Formats: sequence, structure tokens, C-alpha cells
Amino acid sequence: MSNRVSEVIDLLRFPLMFGVVLVHCVPVGILGTALTCVLGQTCVPTFFVISGYLFFGGLSNQWSWTVYGSKLKKRVHSLLIPYIIWNVFLGLFICRQLIYHLDWYAVYKFFTERGLLSVVLAYWHISSPVWWNSIMPSAPDTFISWWQPLHIPLWYIRDLMLLCLITPIIYCLLKGRAGRIIIICTALLLVLTGGWFPLRSIYFFSFGAYLRIHSLNPLSFGNHKTLLYSMSALLFMPSLVSTHISSCLSTLFLPAFLLVMPLIWFLLAEQLIEKHNVHAVPVLTQSCFLILVLHFRPTLAYSDFLSRMLLSFIPSTGLQDLFCYRGLKDTRRIER
Repeated sequence: MSNRVSEVIDLLRFPLMFGVVLVHCVPVGILGTALTCVLGQTCVPTFFVISGYLFFGGLSNQWSWTVYGSKLKKRVHSLLIPYIIWNVFLGLFICRQLIYHLDWYAVYKFFTERGLLSVVLAYWHISSPVWWNSIMPSAPDTFISWWQPLHIPLWYIRDLMLLCLITPIIYCLLKGRAGRIIIICTALLLVLTGGWFPLRSIYFFSFGAYLRIHSLNPLSFGNHKTLLYSMSALLFMPSLVSTHISSCLSTLFLPAFLLVMPLIWFLLAEQLIEKHNVHAVPVLTQSCFLILVLHFRPTLAYSDFLSRMLLSFIPSTGLQDLFCYRGLKDTRRIER
């Protein structure tokens, strides 16, 4: 990987994570829709492209099980261990909420009725809304998708761990001449399915992998930047309008817009570095994971537990209180 690509990725990390925060804000007006429901939706796909591109470093020429094992070992420390810690922490928070609002017998009944297996699986996949209804009864059913883990924002980490495990299969599929056809067909399938979330993870990670396997520099698409910018502009407006008016057409235009934007972010970041000498701020880049796990705090009933256990040890940036979340008054009433 060239130094310039590395610089671009470092520069993108914090703005993309800020975009992830925007996704969970309540859009106000068409500008809010543009930021949260259109541009914000492009951030996680771009992270998947970056992850796929980085994972296949050292594997572009030929597959190596030694390199694969080394990369998995690193992911245990950077993905698996933080994933377990933060989900366990949130499990403790839920126990605290149950004890706070109920008695000990009710807590015992809550867990025994669902069984130990349900408790364990909740750290991977919430199979029922009862978990969150126990602490957020006012939360609408559409607010939380039950395919997510207990600590909801960490679905990205969970999907990324699974994709890292199946990289030998991804390599075999993409290495040959059929790799380009597979990428194109998967992109078309993504659009036709309205941007189905599991397929999003697979496609964008695989797209980053395809670039690295075939030694394609993401910045080389700058030779086609006029075409890419035109496509993104043409897709942005119908995506925005159809999403703002809740039209079914958004399931067609928005996925197509998502396909183009990761490369656009790469090219824009390169322009900032070259023309304006903008570079990543290390402290912001290093804070991205912390923002990921903490930015959903308002939906956790503004818990004093989280504040005392975590935020008292972390310099406050006010990021958690910057945005207005739907149902905030209800969650505060629950907490009281």
C-alpha cells in the first residue's frame, strides 16, 4: 500500500465515524435528511471497503495461510476482545436497569424464562425485542433491528469478524478472471434488493478486497473522477428526494448512490491532502472506536451508570450531547 493511500485512509477515519453518528440523529428538514439518511449512509460501506483493502495486504500475489493466521491473531486483539468487553459491559448495564426498576425476583424470572442460551446469543444477535423493552418500553419497534447484537453499534464489528474468517473463500472467488463479474453481479444484486444490510457488508468488504488482490490503487480512479463525480451528483438528488418523502424509489437510488461514494470519499480526501495540505489528527483518528461504542448513549436512557463508569475517566467532548435523539424525553422519564 502506498504512503498516499495510507494517508487518505487515516484522514477519512474520523469524518466517516462522525458520519456514523449522524446516521443515528433525527433528520430535521431536507438538509437533515441529506446528512443523516443519504450522506451518512455511505460511511459504514466505506469503512467496509477500507477494512477489506487493508486485510488483503500481503495476500495480493498469492494466498498465505501464515499471513492469514497472523492477521486473524491481530483481529482477535483489535476486534474480538473489544467486542466481548463492550457487550459484557452493556449486559451489566441491562442488569442494573432491571434491578433499578424491578425487584430481584423479577430479574431472576426475566433470565430464567429466556434461558441461558438466549442470554449468551444476545451478545451476537438479539432474537427478541424483550431485551430492550425491559429498559426502553417506549422505544418503537422500528427503532432497533433485532439482527443486531446487544451493543447495537457493534454489529459492524461482528460482521467484520465474520468476513475476516471467510477471507479464504473471498480470495478464491475474486482472484481469477471471474472476480470482476462476481463484483458486478453482487453490486446489481445489492441495488435490486434495496441495499439489503447483510449484502452491504459482504459487497463492500469484497470490493475493497478485490482492489487489493488485483493491486488496484483506489486513488487511480482519479483518472475517471469526472465520470464518478457526475454519477454521484446524478444519484444524490433522487436519493435525497425519494428518501425525504419516504418513497419506495429510495430503495433503488440510495443503494446505487452507496456504490459510488466510497471511491468519491477517497478522491476527495486525496484532494484535501494535495491541494490544501490537510492531514489526519492522530488523537481524532485514535478516538474512532471509542466514538463508535459511546455514540449510542442517549438511547441507553442517559444512564448515570455509563456516565460514572466511563465518561468520568474520559475528557468530555460533548459529542454525546450534541444531537437531539427521538424519544429522548421518554427515556429520561424512564430513567427517573
